[in-house]
Amino acid sequence: MGIAPSPRPSKESGAEGSSGLSLLVEPPSGECLQVQVSRSPFVMGRLADCDLTLRDKRISRRHAHIQLENGTYSIQDLKSRHGVTVNGERVERSKLAVGDRIGFGIQDSFVITVGEGFSPHAPLLKKVSQIPDDRSHTGALGRLAAMLDVARTMTSSEGVEEVFDAVVDAALTITHADRAFLLLRDERHDLHVRAARDSTTASSDPGELQVPVNVIAEALDERSDLFSMTIGPTVSLGVEDPTFDGRVDASSALCVPILRMRIGQDHETMVISAKEDTLGVLYMDTRNPDVRLAEDNQALLQALAIEISTVIENARLIEEEREKHRLDQELQMAQGIQKALRPAALPSGGWLVAKGHSEASSRLGGDYYDLMRGPSDNWVAVVADVSGKGVAASLLAALLQGAFFFGSGSEVSLAGTLGRINCYLCERSGQTRFVTVFALIVEEDGTMRWSNAGHCSAILARASGEVYSLRSNCRPVGLFADSEFVEEACQLFPGDKLLIYSDGVSEARSSEGELLGEQRLETAAANHARNTTAEFFDSVLATVRDFAGDGPHDDDLTMLALGYKEG
Repeated sequence: MGIAPSPRPSKESGAEGSSGLSLLVEPPSGECLQVQVSRSPFVMGRLADCDLTLRDKRISRRHAHIQLENGTYSIQDLKSRHGVTVNGERVERSKLAVGDRIGFGIQDSFVITVGEGFSPHAPLLKKVSQIPDDRSHTGALGRLAAMLDVARTMTSSEGVEEVFDAVVDAALTITHADRAFLLLRDERHDLHVRAARDSTTASSDPGELQVPVNVIAEALDERSDLFSMTIGPTVSLGVEDPTFDGRVDASSALCVPILRMRIGQDHETMVISAKEDTLGVLYMDTRNPDVRLAEDNQALLQALAIEISTVIENARLIEEEREKHRLDQELQMAQGIQKALRPAALPSGGWLVAKGHSEASSRLGGDYYDLMRGPSDNWVAVVADVSGKGVAASLLAALLQGAFFFGSGSEVSLAGTLGRINCYLCERSGQTRFVTVFALIVEEDGTMRWSNAGHCSAILARASGEVYSLRSNCRPVGLFADSEFVEEACQLFPGDKLLIYSDGVSEARSSEGELLGEQRLETAAANHARNTTAEFFDSVLATVRDFAGDGPHDDDLTMLALGYKEG
């Protein structure tokens, strides 16, 4: 189960900014997420386009929404399957107040706590400073615990920066240091100051760090202790730097490495000790000769370093979740475009009727079918299967569909059309992908010309129940630049049916792993040849589904049935 907030522009100004509500979303895993109610209505449900996506299949697609009316927030059940509860009581509609607990009518699922509106720049330091500081370990632990409680609710990049400030402030409290700096590595492993604090002021200038960053980086890589290292005031670190004489303008300086944390699927946190997995360092120093930074503080500093790493890891996971949500939205749009490219309506009357179906094994498929009216009152049909799956295959399928649409006509042969598309594809794709194609042109008098470029054998079912296979008679498109394409002719008679399909149909597997095969398809076609085209199609598709069951398909599944003068 996961959470995916998807903020969109608000419709009512009262639902924006710090004046709105915040929701503390608690999944069963226990990793809370704070989300701002940024619009009205604010929809919650299982779908990816909800304002707050809750990935629990028991939650309805659009389960409930929060709405702002006359300055008051209310929650309304959107006719969900399991209902909505507020503070344990089921409601159809209810006003919301700070502290209310929202449930979704099921056990071990998401729980949402209503909070006051927040700004991503609200200072965490104020929350940390509210804990009394008795300059003892107990006081430091209390301040650290308070800071961590707040840090775990942060969801924005601005919030992460404030967590860093709070962590550095806690380090000053623990060690009684004069200054503290948090330095983190970038993608090139260079250190950069991300937070700087001074014990006497609210903040500090990163430029005040007198020790060159490359000196700290060198000491970090050469450390012997996993969690700490001390830079003495007169000890040379062996770094050739003419601007640095090996001295630190402090009586004592301490560096605590920040290690990468990995959160496993069983929610156990692991520390990776390899140097290449060091994220950065927490640097502290003092001019007071009576203060020993490392004395009796190691356990607290280690806990602080681990928490910094956890904050960084959580921020990374949140960013991944946002990126995944963005990709899901883009794939959803691509799915809509791909569906829109299919024929809006197939002929259900006249001398040629048709019925088709296509479903992808993943979000986007490489199969397609098309049926279009030709310039001479004939019909042009094509079923194609692009090698591979996913976005690349779907893009190529859309390109080929357009090429066939504009390249097929009475004055152009099927062989010529396939030849030109083959040359284009070989030049542009570098022969890395190929396409199997079954294309045909049928006239009103029943004359049919067809080409099978490496595609599955189409099934011609006569009204008498006899079946014939129209097998491959040329190479797939895009495989070889010098490929030659041919077309053959046959005669259709009233009541004849033609079934064209992709290999996802003939290679459908049963629960025992057995292939459906062409023979079963031919038998189903023969048994239902005397039915109408729609009944013929539905019966063959039912044969495939009954054989394969409800499990996921290994390949895209596409079928097109044509019926000639079935009346």
